[in-house]
Amino acid sequence: MSESVGLSHLGSRTGRFDSNRRVDEMKSDIRVRNIDLFKVRVRCRTPLKFGAVVVEELPIGYARATVENQAGQVADGWGAMFLMDLWPWPVSKASHETKQILMGELLDAYAHLVVDTGEFAHPIGAFMDSEDELRKANRDICRRLTPGEEMPFLGALVTVSSVDHAIQSHHSASKRTR
Repeated sequence: MSESVGLSHLGSRTGRFDSNRRVDEMKSDIRVRNIDLFKVRVRCRTPLKFGAVVVEELPIGYARATVENQAGQVADGWGAMFLMDLWPWPVSKASHETKQILMGELLDAYAHLVVDTGEFAHPIGAFMDSEDELRKANRDICRRLTPGEEMPFLGALVTVSSVDHAIQSHHSASKRTR
């Protein structure tokens, strides 16, 4: 069984994962109405070590996503992720400060992209469908801030994961709809 068929029950913005299998929309599919981002620089209680890198202070990107399902129920979800370039992008000619600015801009761009879609989909399907647009945003921002060098796609995924977490967390938040 191909991976796309195995995941086809999740739906997607386009309604398909492969060209041979149509996926029906479900009432539990959501659309993102709003994403609020908060970037906070924090001092760690104890140093964090990942591979050869040890940090004592780093930025965290928080995201709050307001989502609506097709039944009209609205819920908020929260996500957070370290915006630490040294972990997913350890080797670079760009400065640490430039890479952190880049990650912040990519987080902003991705949040706008997700909200602007405005279509109902399963969160995992929507995230998978946005991969090409995320790659393009990463490439465009890197062209401007780090000419001749692109952040590895893993870095882009780490950067936007707080948005993904916030959208995914609506499942538990949806029990407390407003």
